[in-house]
Amino acid sequence: MSRKKADNGKEIRRGKGSGAVFKRPNGNYCVQYTDVTGKKKTKVLTVEDPETKKLVPIRIRDKAEAAAKEVIENYRKIKHADTSEKHLTQVNEYRKVTSHVNIPIAQAWDKYVASQSRPASGPRTLQSYEKTLNQFLRWFKTNYPTITNVGKIDVRIADAYMSELLGAGISERTYNAYLQALKLVFRILLGVENSAKNPFLHMTKQKEDQQSRKDFTEKQVEDIFATLQDNNPYPMLYKPEMRVMINMCCWTGCRGQDACLMQWNSVNFDNNTISYRPEKTKRRKSSTIITLPLHPQLRAALEDAKSWRTDEKESAFILPNVSERYKKNPTGIYKDISKMLIHIGIETTVEPEEETRRKFHKVVDRDGNEQLVKTRVCQYSMHSFRHTFVSFCANAGVPLAVVQSIVGHGSPAMTRHYTHISQEAAQKAIDALPMHGIQPKSFTINDIIDVGAIHIDNNLEPERAELMNLISSANISTVRKLLKSLKAK
Repeated sequence: MSRKKADNGKEIRRGKGSGAVFKRPNGNYCVQYTDVTGKKKTKVLTVEDPETKKLVPIRIRDKAEAAAKEVIENYRKIKHADTSEKHLTQVNEYRKVTSHVNIPIAQAWDKYVASQSRPASGPRTLQSYEKTLNQFLRWFKTNYPTITNVGKIDVRIADAYMSELLGAGISERTYNAYLQALKLVFRILLGVENSAKNPFLHMTKQKEDQQSRKDFTEKQVEDIFATLQDNNPYPMLYKPEMRVMINMCCWTGCRGQDACLMQWNSVNFDNNTISYRPEKTKRRKSSTIITLPLHPQLRAALEDAKSWRTDEKESAFILPNVSERYKKNPTGIYKDISKMLIHIGIETTVEPEEETRRKFHKVVDRDGNEQLVKTRVCQYSMHSFRHTFVSFCANAGVPLAVVQSIVGHGSPAMTRHYTHISQEAAQKAIDALPMHGIQPKSFTINDIIDVGAIHIDNNLEPERAELMNLISSANISTVRKLLKSLKAK
């Protein structure tokens, strides 16, 4: 049994194998012990300074003993293992914990990328995660230069960083993206064994403004395609390919990324279908291939696109120039779409419907000058074509489940979020509902189809001609009863 004296002269008893606490000439206390790998370890014992909030060496014996006990806690668990199998398990667990916690700050991103337990994120997502982590680490090194280990980043530090982000005026959506990325990166770096030590784990997301994109009206869609015609003087980079791309977005409901990267092996002219796996979800186990018929306008656009096809490989991109541009600068394509919409007269941004925390944001001009600009939200963009497709389907009476399958939504709730029913379609749907206890509104067949467009042959038997005339003036309830009785016969 080893014995040490505290600063007050009292004897302190510690169990054998619990390490040796000693005081260096500079007054700092250290603990020396043999770890499970057989190596002797010496560690300076530290404690957080309540004023500076930084770790400082311990100079009081009692505090040093308490800190030493925590340092060798894992070692003592292994020392008292019941069986050799349990001993080996605990050794391995200890090594995992040690390896995760002892990751140097400078190696954090490399360790994350090399981890086999991280999700299979795409290049753009990885780039976003790396940017978020590096931004945090730059702030961390400035404020905590003495800490060089990932395991030393605690909840207090994480809270300070995220609070500073909110104070800088970033949007709720950006804040949530940063928080999600940092939670994931630290979960992988610390490992499952230390999941409770994730400094960002306890933090909750900010409430976002859920104002979604609007869908285009039929008149707006006509104006957009008219602007994209070759005989229209409006200038646009790779205009013929951009026209085909918007046809794909508008008549399949695919995302802009999918349209830009669509390949010829996705199109089957013989079967009149287009099939693709959405880029956003293709890495998920639940990802499915979406197949749908070619809209006549889309088929005509793809037929035109075959004229500039030089690569006969099935994997060749339908839009060779646009696909290359998307890989290098996807934002440029989206900005070109927004400029075209503004040219047509469509207001792409509006003031928020609800009060937002971020009323102004900084904008830097080409000369490097900063200015505050009032925050606006986007209502029309490239993604509006996806909303437009869903709304066209809904107004045409396509069942929700079918639309969900076509656009690749994971749930009906997401499809409903995209659905914008026109007032006329909604009114007709309500008028068609049965009435109970009140006089129903007169709702004739003329409200559903253009009876004037029906040609009544003069050579028909008088009875048939009379029936046709009666149908044109009957309400929908009478027509349904008549159809039911005819089908029964």
